Amino acid sequence: MQERKYGETLERFLANSAIDVHPLYKPIAKGWLQSQFERVGQIRLMVDGTNNWFWPPVLMVSLVRHRAVPISWTWIRMFAS
Repeated sequence: MQERKYGETLERFLANSAIDVHPLYKPIAKGWLQSQFERVGQIRLMVDGTNNWFWPPVLMVSLVRHRAVPISWTWIRMFAS
């Protein structure tokens, strides 16, 4: 029950047009990618898309080491023809 409430709160926060999450997230992602490069000597990125019947498709870019960790994503708007 608590996880659902936290998820709903986070959704409302991110949906708030007055809040731009990019200035908050960008320095964290940039620093993490830099530390990965310094430690491993290379960065492997994977581009992946998801598609389901209930939500718009999502395009993700993930950092790949032992697992793929999403670092950026966007919803793809589909327009009816």
